[in-house]
Amino acid sequence: MKTAFWLAGVTALALAQPAAAGDTIKIGFVSTFSGPTAVIGNDMRNSFELSRSTISATRWAASRSR
Repeated sequence: MKTAFWLAGVTALALAQPAAAGDTIKIGFVSTFSGPTAVIGNDMRNSFELSRSTISATRWAASRSR
């Protein structure tokens, strides 16, 4: 079992390609947004969106200061 996980990790690393500086990076987000755990899912989504906007603002400010 350890060998299978190890091989899967090595294969993923071998096939992964770094993103170039100008490329768009897509990030998936999976959570529950309905049912009894919707409160947790909505908090997670709000946290994700806040961090995304903070990173975007930081990158914008850094590009303006050059």
